[in-house]
Amino acid sequence: MNKLMRKVVVLMVAFSMLFAGAFASGSTEVQAATTSAKVTIKSAKANYWHDEIFVSWKSVKNATGYQVAFRKTNSSVYRKVSVRGKTSRTLLLDTYRTSYTIKVRAFRQVRVKGKVKTYYGKWSNIKVVKQKYTPPKNNTSSDSSGNSGSGNGSQGSIGKGSGNDVWIPRTGKKYHSRSTCSGMNGPTKVSKSYAESMGYTPCKKCY
Repeated sequence: MNKLMRKVVVLMVAFSMLFAGAFASGSTEVQAATTSAKVTIKSAKANYWHDEIFVSWKSVKNATGYQVAFRKTNSSVYRKVSVRGKTSRTLLLDTYRTSYTIKVRAFRQVRVKGKVKTYYGKWSNIKVVKQKYTPPKNNTSSDSSGNSGSGNGSQGSIGKGSGNDVWIPRTGKKYHSRSTCSGMNGPTKVSKSYAESMGYTPCKKCY
């Protein structure tokens, strides 16, 4: 009789421990799923010259990281990138000067039964950003017909004067004396002083 009672007690203890573990695991999952709140995007600004968009958002309590999704506005396919330890990201674009749709959500990762599970919060409101060119005030030049710029894929001559113009690429931080240097695709003609004010330095091949 005593042996039987001991077995019953052992089984009851084992069952209670198993039930408690399952309950705790379930509680962890529920907690993780409810802590990743909806993200609020603070700003999203396009860099016309380098085909980039800088996006920042407000932090979410207890979030492990964030997922940023972006797509061309006329597309239905999102590209996604994960961000940890900060609340901003520079998105590198693959299309020249178009509009993009951006959204962000938080996620939290927890270990459940020895495995890491990821729980996502709600997506933020959608932000649409267009790479729009705004020339410097009182610092543009145009030809006699009123149309700015010239050929070779340029977007116009920016900055006063034409005797000291240079070419800047869509990507990179070097300015060039020739539009064909380094195989540039769609370079922009600007004044040398303007290029230097934007942080460009001379190309060693041209100068």
